[in-house]
Amino acid sequence: MKRGRHTPGPWFAVGYQVEIESETVADICTTNANLFGQGGLHDDARSMANARLIAAAPDMLKMLEVARDSLEVSNYEGEEDDVLAAIASVIARAKGE
Repeated sequence: MKRGRHTPGPWFAVGYQVEIESETVADICTTNANLFGQGGLHDDARSMANARLIAAAPDMLKMLEVARDSLEVSNYEGEEDDVLAAIASVIARAKGE
């Protein structure tokens, strides 16, 4: 199955919503559990914190790619191999690879 690319950032948290500045692309998601009949699980502060974390995802992915590229060209040896492997794993997970 061919995997699609994520919607480019920036993404913005607006309350429970994760939105983009586009009239032609749908917003990303909501973290409001009430919309899915899970009102007992809803917590305003946590839901808004989750929206902020999701909204930061494109920037975090980009920074992980920058960190990976920087470590790959550095002269460090040893521990950074584990760091590079962890970074590569997270990037692959985010990209559905």
